[in-house]
Amino acid sequence: MSIRLLLILSCIIFLTGCASVKQVQSDRVKPIETLSDFNGSYKNYAVENDSLTGKTLWNRLNYQATGSESNMTGETIVRLKALNTKQIEITLFQRNKLINSVIINGKLKQNYFVSRHNRKIIPVPFIYGHFSNKQLQFSIDQYNNLTLDGINNQWGWVFVFLASRDNSFTDRYKKM
Repeated sequence: MSIRLLLILSCIIFLTGCASVKQVQSDRVKPIETLSDFNGSYKNYAVENDSLTGKTLWNRLNYQATGSESNMTGETIVRLKALNTKQIEITLFQRNKLINSVIINGKLKQNYFVSRHNRKIIPVPFIYGHFSNKQLQFSIDQYNNLTLDGINNQWGWVFVFLASRDNSFTDRYKKM
């Protein structure tokens, strides 16, 4: 029983490692030398959005946004600041007032800052199981706007019933 569970979990982890964020057209991406190239303030609402949900930049970057932060209205901006070679601090401001801040870990790969996979696995054999995988990547376009690409894969089962949801998105946020 435990060997079978281990084999199933190994397959899940192996197969989900293949899930990756799609790459933006290379002619639209500005060459990035260091993480400090992302430093700046960006509008919280997308200028271009290819998904139906139309989430704000803050909600895309912060998976744990609270209800009060997710329903922000008015003049909101998101400021990005490189802390070191593997971390970017993201800060939400409303009318120049600091609302919240979060740090995203990742690394610079071929002109993109790619966040670490945010995986969650809940294995309870034959009763309940859940798997989710979230990942983001940032790039800067030729107009110095922030392009955010992401994936969100989830699936789970209760007894015998299986359900899944996969989505990816590309949003562009104007630099201020």
